[in-house]
Amino acid sequence: MVVEYIALVAALEVVGVVFGLEGRFLLWLGIFASLVAPRIIYLSVDRRRQQRRFTEASAYAEHVLYIFKSNRKVLQSMVETEPLFEGTRMGEALSEGEKVMVEDSGDEGIVKALDGIQRRYPYDFLRLMHRFLLRAEAIGGDIETSVDLLQTERQMWVSRVNLLEKERETKRRGVVLSIGASVMLTLLMDRSFPGDVSVTGALPVQISSLVMLVADVLLFSMALRASSPDFCSDDKVMDEGRIMESLDEVRGFGGARVFKSVLKGLLAGALLAAGGVYLEAYVLLAAAAAAPVLAFALPFLRYASHRRRLGREMAVRFPHWLLEVSLILPSTTVRNAVRLSYEGADALLKPYVGELIDGFDDDPVSAGPYMAFASEYRLPEISSGMKMLYGVCRGAGDGAASIEEIVERSALLLDKAKKEADADKLSVMYLLFLAPQLVAGTKILVDMCVFFVAFFANMSV
Repeated sequence: MVVEYIALVAALEVVGVVFGLEGRFLLWLGIFASLVAPRIIYLSVDRRRQQRRFTEASAYAEHVLYIFKSNRKVLQSMVETEPLFEGTRMGEALSEGEKVMVEDSGDEGIVKALDGIQRRYPYDFLRLMHRFLLRAEAIGGDIETSVDLLQTERQMWVSRVNLLEKERETKRRGVVLSIGASVMLTLLMDRSFPGDVSVTGALPVQISSLVMLVADVLLFSMALRASSPDFCSDDKVMDEGRIMESLDEVRGFGGARVFKSVLKGLLAGALLAAGGVYLEAYVLLAAAAAAPVLAFALPFLRYASHRRRLGREMAVRFPHWLLEVSLILPSTTVRNAVRLSYEGADALLKPYVGELIDGFDDDPVSAGPYMAFASEYRLPEISSGMKMLYGVCRGAGDGAASIEEIVERSALLLDKAKKEADADKLSVMYLLFLAPQLVAGTKILVDMCVFFVAFFANMSV
């Protein structure tokens, strides 16, 4: 890392010399390079680390599922998997997990061991797989179909991540090429001026060259950060506290909340009107008239904002829950699968899963509870997924084929949500692609202005 650090600083200094920067500006460029180089190196190293960690996690999932399918024991599956990861972080996690399970031979020891792996490799797929392993060992039943479904989902997960990483790499290369082309263009422009009119040493040109190099390095660092793979992130951007706050706004919305807001608006309007009359201020009178209207609209605006925010989260979280339900289905009924999934459901889905279970108790054969599931978000993905679950519940078609279709649908929904979230993240890459050209254009404009000033000054002499 020290060699990389020195190489980066030296390379930037060489570019500064090529652009004809004087000593004081080279000093400033060197100081900047020494400050930004650690970040660039860190992002590069972290990218390789993330890729290595993802590779280990996907291989671990493949081997554990294959072994568990035959022995149905979590501890034995981990013991047989550990030699494959000798000398890696996954090998260390497996070894520590085995020690925990040996010391605490009960279910609590297995849970602690799997939690230790999840802390090092916090992927949603591993959490889903570990919950399935615990449930399968405790309950038993037909697990072969579920294991095959998990293996299929693992392959889709790996393919999805690899495809997104290729897209990130393409965007990153585009920004690098844009920076390189912009630097070369400005350098060629500097060299194209007539020899009797030198502008390289002019103060504005020196400043513009320094600013351009600094800006390009910052843009490169931003591109690395924007395109860095975060394989542990499944685009769930809201924490549990914010989810509960938004759920309260969405599920608690109603006439009573609007009425309270209007009362507050009327009270504020009355106070403003009294102040406006007393002070003869028309601005206060106008505010008094607007206060009740704003107070009436505010609850609706807040409801729409929170519902839209939760809708984006639901589009990512619902497929995970649907997949977990489908993994339980081969060995039980739809209603039991939903009940068993309640404990593993996250904060956003838990209230709706609870309502679905209550709906089963009230009317076991009705489609109403399925169609009412998170209906306020009006997401077609949820509607179609719940219709498929209801079809399996009613015994429509081939049960095994229907379950496989649900898994495929869950994977497609995850793909769609991931691509949309990744497109939002990478949209900034297009701006970073254009930014070097804008910076180069500004420098060329400064250079041309200095050239024409020097050229006309020579002509007058």
